[in-house]
Amino acid sequence: MLDALVALAGPVRRVQALLLSRKTPPDPLDSLSALLEFASGVSGTLAMVRSTPAYFRLHAFARNASAEVLGRTDLVLRRSGAEPQRLSFPPVDSVRANLEAFADAVAGVSPYPIPTSEMLDTIAAFEAIAEAARSNGRLREV
Repeated sequence: MLDALVALAGPVRRVQALLLSRKTPPDPLDSLSALLEFASGVSGTLAMVRSTPAYFRLHAFARNASAEVLGRTDLVLRRSGAEPQRLSFPPVDSVRANLEAFADAVAGVSPYPIPTSEMLDTIAAFEAIAEAARSNGRLREV
């Protein structure tokens, strides 16, 4: 989800994160919440719970609309004054697609679809989240 947020909003400027752990390993019941401020002025929130079954949701908000991705195939578009529009897409093997894109880039067939700068921005944001979580939620500049 972090890479999706960076792709949508650009580099992260600041991070605040809180890690809560309810049980020690090997079966921890951890949850992590992170508040992100992007250099573009956009804000974002990540929330993760390790012990639950896999669940994915990305919800982007604008002044008069929002787009909500539910799981790997469903999208709900909401616009002011209109009924929600629900769209379903066929599943995609994203790991295979990524490996094929990488192979095409190595072979010179086509450029890799994710710019190196975006990958570095995602890594920097991930490291800032980890550091903020280790420091009990202290704000971190990226």
